[in-house]
Amino acid sequence: MELYDQKLRSVYKKERMVWDILAAIPFYDLVSLFSYIKWLKLLRCIKILNILNYLDELNRRGVANDVKRFWHVWLLYLLMMYWTACAYLAVATMAGFGTQWDSWLPSEELNISDPQNPSATQLSRRFLRGLFFATTMFVKKGYNPDPDTASLYAFHIAISFTGLIVMSFVIGELASLFISFIGLEVGFRKNHIAVELYMARLRVSEHIRSRTYAFMTSLWSSHAGVNYEELLEEMPQHIRAACVLHVSKKPLEWFVMKVVTPVCWEGDESIDALTLSVTNCLQFETYPRDENVVTEGSIVRAMYFVIKGHLTMRSRSLMHRPLGLRDGSYFGERGLLGCTISAYTVRTARACDLLSLSSEAFAQVLQKHSFTRLALKLCERAYKHLKEQHITTCSKRDMEEHWGAALLLILQEIKSCHLSAEEAASATEKNGTGKPPIVGDLNATFTAVSSFLPVEPVADLKKEAPATETQILPEQESSEDIATAATEEIEETSNIIKELGGIPANMGEMFDALNTARTCFEAFAPLLHILLATDPLDWKASFWVCAPRGINHSEGQTASVSIESVPKSAHCNQSGPLPTKQAAPVEQ
Repeated sequence: MELYDQKLRSVYKKERMVWDILAAIPFYDLVSLFSYIKWLKLLRCIKILNILNYLDELNRRGVANDVKRFWHVWLLYLLMMYWTACAYLAVATMAGFGTQWDSWLPSEELNISDPQNPSATQLSRRFLRGLFFATTMFVKKGYNPDPDTASLYAFHIAISFTGLIVMSFVIGELASLFISFIGLEVGFRKNHIAVELYMARLRVSEHIRSRTYAFMTSLWSSHAGVNYEELLEEMPQHIRAACVLHVSKKPLEWFVMKVVTPVCWEGDESIDALTLSVTNCLQFETYPRDENVVTEGSIVRAMYFVIKGHLTMRSRSLMHRPLGLRDGSYFGERGLLGCTISAYTVRTARACDLLSLSSEAFAQVLQKHSFTRLALKLCERAYKHLKEQHITTCSKRDMEEHWGAALLLILQEIKSCHLSAEEAASATEKNGTGKPPIVGDLNATFTAVSSFLPVEPVADLKKEAPATETQILPEQESSEDIATAATEEIEETSNIIKELGGIPANMGEMFDALNTARTCFEAFAPLLHILLATDPLDWKASFWVCAPRGINHSEGQTASVSIESVPKSAHCNQSGPLPTKQAAPVEQ
């Protein structure tokens, strides 16, 4: 498909407007006031010079350029023959009709006595006589008598030369179209032969050879040997994004609605911007039938959107029966950013067209937008908080509550830090005592959340601290540890806001909506499944640690985790948890 590389108005003024103006000026009507010249009527036909531009415009609106070019060549050829027949009859009308049928001039029988009411027989015979003359001039076959006068000889020579040029042009165009039509097949066959020679030189196994032949056959039958990814790379970036977004609209919109929309509170414009960023990173891939796209036990490096075809998903540990994937589906997003081990094998049932999104590209897209950066920071802080709590083994329902509580806690910290910064800034502006404090200076005004530590021991410790060195009591040591932990939490929360460059827009709505542990977990659960290498609800895979101080030795020992030991659950429907290395229990 051809695209416009410049404005249509400038192209029209430069190429076609002159001929349209000359055709529109009524020269014949102006001259007819003084004399009668019939040839001036031909100036109306000067607009025919724009016919090639009109045919090019028709080619722009389709992708079958070879077929359209073939019909356009034949249209021009027949049009030239028709004009030649009309010119022959016009000359015969001026020079006079002949007395015999086999003379150069047409017979007197073709002369129309009543131009206002001509018969259909006379019109058809006149058309066939003119078409016969044009055919002999273009094809150079058939009997054509000699002209009678010198002027007729000149006309005959001019038409013969024109017919030779037109016929040469038609033959050349048809030959070029034929070569262009079989060019893809010739190029594909050359590549096929090169692949066969390469495999013969390497002496590959019959299994690899059969897979290669199946891929080449599928590539020709599905795409006529055309590599669509190369065509997309040659397009401008915005046009490529529009094309990819058109073919992947259904699965991509479903993925964005499930993963991104729950954590975005900046409006539809931000979601559209992230969708466009993801579209720019998609790569086109094609697979023949009975080929593995993802293999169980391999590292997940990309996720896939199904454009065309049918696939089956199987798992030896998590699924009792295979699952079918069709157009509009996507798979491979579980553990994408954690380089997890795939617990599924996705195999093509027939030739498929897929769009792949690598983990590196998806991570760059998430870091590009402020609301996704904030969501990633929240998930990381929540995971760190749960790790520090040393949660004992629990069910998936309890893990949902733990995740929701941790996410709610981090949100409350950021909300308090943000409100403290706004209050300090407004107070500074009212008093006019200097610059408003930055986010990193909020440690003096921000108070820790009560779920982390009690505030009273810290205050008492600061009041009762003596000026001289004294013996430190165990209670004072515990209070100092709590104060240190509180300071670290404050600094870490402040650093998150500083890295984000401030709180994203419409965060007040987010704070009001995500006010319970349940709503927090439902909003961030899809992103947690993508971010973590293991199932966030599987305690053994994600939160098993060695026994901390104060826990019995028997409680700290836990069996090693593997893919086969992960319980079957509806939450693990894409990729399995990453096996964690067992740590030695701490000796008391």
